[in-house]
Amino acid sequence: MARNPTPVPPLPEPGRPELYWCLHHEQAYFMNGTDFNPSVGYVDLVRRENAEQAYIRDPLLEEVDLSHHGTGWGKVIFAHMLRALADGVYQMPQTEDSTERVAIKCLNFNAVELHLQRGGLEDPYKEINRMFELGRDDIHVLGCIEVLRDEHNLYIVMPYCEGGSLRDLQDLTESQALPIFVEILKTLWYIRDHHIGHRDLSPDNVLIRNGKLFLTDFARSYKLPADHSVVIPDRGVHGKPPFQPPEVFMSSLLHRPYDVFQCDLWAAGIILFCLSTSKGCVYEVPFHTDYFFRCFFLARGVSGTYTEQIEECLRDADNLGQEEIPEGVDAEEGRRYAERISRLRGMRSLFATVQGLSTQIRLIMENVLNVQADERWDLDNTLRYITGGIPS
Repeated sequence: MARNPTPVPPLPEPGRPELYWCLHHEQAYFMNGTDFNPSVGYVDLVRRENAEQAYIRDPLLEEVDLSHHGTGWGKVIFAHMLRALADGVYQMPQTEDSTERVAIKCLNFNAVELHLQRGGLEDPYKEINRMFELGRDDIHVLGCIEVLRDEHNLYIVMPYCEGGSLRDLQDLTESQALPIFVEILKTLWYIRDHHIGHRDLSPDNVLIRNGKLFLTDFARSYKLPADHSVVIPDRGVHGKPPFQPPEVFMSSLLHRPYDVFQCDLWAAGIILFCLSTSKGCVYEVPFHTDYFFRCFFLARGVSGTYTEQIEECLRDADNLGQEEIPEGVDAEEGRRYAERISRLRGMRSLFATVQGLSTQIRLIMENVLNVQADERWDLDNTLRYITGGIPS
């Protein structure tokens, strides 16, 4: 698909989504099957008016802290969803299989507002808009059940993904990794068809529910005018550096335009690398000072082809891997040194793993993960190579 190469700013957001006031620890009546004598109890969270469902927290699932977004940002809790039969009356599930679980992202209003006022890019209101827009078909993008609020917090209610994320998958074979990659590509096609670039694609943001993949976390996404792909970005860090292409990393530093859809495709290619080699990530930053980026991308080690440049990178890694942790460093710095040394010692083994991958996988990675952006395969070419066509 030919696109206008002129850089454009992202389209303005449609506004904040509607938030419904909620109640906590509200008395309710519970119906069990055909028993017409309801029991009395309490629900933990429910919409104040016209509630179609209510939520009781699941004590068996631990909450997830979200402080990596900022101090006091919030957490994710898990709950059972009960369908409303009448005002204040709810149907109890009859079996474990009929239980509907949800994930509820609880965000502190003050932390969110302060972050956005300071120019922060993590925008939960944008995420909610995208979930409602893209998640309705329940195929590619995780949808949103409803959004509630009280005086202090925002509650984003989403389907529970019992399979975790791609981060949880271990020791996959190529025959397992490639179909996952194809599903990610189809998801990128779907959101591109809606003129949206994700900009933060990583294994953590691809969730698994009932054996299907769902893309989530659109808080840093952009919507572009039709037929455009090159964006003039906001200032700041766009996505996670271990999944950024080099031009996006440089954009974070120099505020340069970049192709937002190629940004997502590169991240998908890194996910394929990680799944195929059982590595959590390849490099820390896409820059020449990172030895893994230098070896596998600047020197094209991702192709599995052995060259003198590759051997030079591997020798450097071997030598640096012999370093000792300096004396006098604190525990955290010592841990980082030890991790870096361990990774450098494993670089030669990682290259051997890449060499052992199939020609198909290596060709995909070589062309999707080309540091020369204008020589890189695009989404259409990648899908055609693997599947023989593109979605209709």
